[in-house]
Amino acid sequence: RYLVRKPWILLGALLCAVIQTVLIFLIGRDVNVLVLGLTMALLGIGWGLFQVPWFAAFTETVEARDPALVGKALAIWGWTLRVVATICFGLVSFVVPAADRVINGDLAAVPAAHTQWQTWLVISVIGSLLSAATIPLMSGRWRISEARRDRQRHAESRQQELAQLRAGCDGAKGREEQF
Repeated sequence: RYLVRKPWILLGALLCAVIQTVLIFLIGRDVNVLVLGLTMALLGIGWGLFQVPWFAAFTETVEARDPALVGKALAIWGWTLRVVATICFGLVSFVVPAADRVINGDLAAVPAAHTQWQTWLVISVIGSLLSAATIPLMSGRWRISEARRDRQRHAESRQQELAQLRAGCDGAKGREEQF
């Protein structure tokens, strides 16, 4: 509908970074469940605004280079995602070691866990901002007007190619009728 993805990717990444920053300040405070729920809902909206158009732009970027590479690119992307998730899963126990103590009932470790979770969320904010840095690597436009011009040029080019194909087919029919 909007013909552009890059502004949505940027908006989603920035919304994620802002909401993660809000979460940093909510840690350790007496937070209403409704506030926490709304905060997490906004984080989910931000993630959706980022991830969906980013993924579409990724496949379009690969397809613009070579359509035959889309499957391989998706496989590499999936593998990379799993590696990063595994590394993060392993790192969280080093960044937030007090969480184990809290889970095991050591309530004296709660302040340390709060600080450590804040550190983890700072890392998450940096990740959100780094993901926004991939936007210039993607194909596509920033402005709807530019996208409309691209669409118009494509339609004109398509019509010219179809006219050439029709002319070639008509010429071939004429040669067949001679025989």
